[in-house]
Amino acid sequence: MKKTDESNPLERYLPLYQLISLCKVGFLPFFDIMGATGISMPTKILVIDDDAAVTDLLALLLKSQGFEVSVTNNSGDGLNMIRETPPDLVVLDLMMPEVDGWEVCRAVRSFSKVPIIVLSALNDPSMIASVLDAGADDYLTKPTPSRVLVAHINRLVKRNGSHGHNALGHSPQMATS
Repeated sequence: MKKTDESNPLERYLPLYQLISLCKVGFLPFFDIMGATGISMPTKILVIDDDAAVTDLLALLLKSQGFEVSVTNNSGDGLNMIRETPPDLVVLDLMMPEVDGWEVCRAVRSFSKVPIIVLSALNDPSMIASVLDAGADDYLTKPTPSRVLVAHINRLVKRNGSHGHNALGHSPQMATS
């Protein structure tokens, strides 16, 4: 192995950069390389709500808590985002035009185990039970205090071990193409 020149601090980190690059192109399994190096990646959250004011507010709140947040005001786009760039958790509204939250839950469960928190103004027990039966992991009624929402997010991410997992619910080294 070539000895690095200690006068150039970048050369000290070059092997780590090369290892991460090899993992990204599939030559090495990505077996928690970030955890092994002490570098933590933020939890990725996707917010799906037809109300732009709600998605903007949630993005601001969640980003201030250290989460990486993507938003969409269209449920069809949200489903595509979950397939293409799997988040660690989804915050979902129920009452949306075109595809409602129940349909989104059922569709997501057909291909993913990503945790879903429904955040809705509806407070009818039969509707809450219905969406939980459709595949949601948790249900909160709007308005929800920000600390409560963050606590529920942290609990689901920790319980499901979903941080850093793909849309199929497997850790990256177990993912199949």
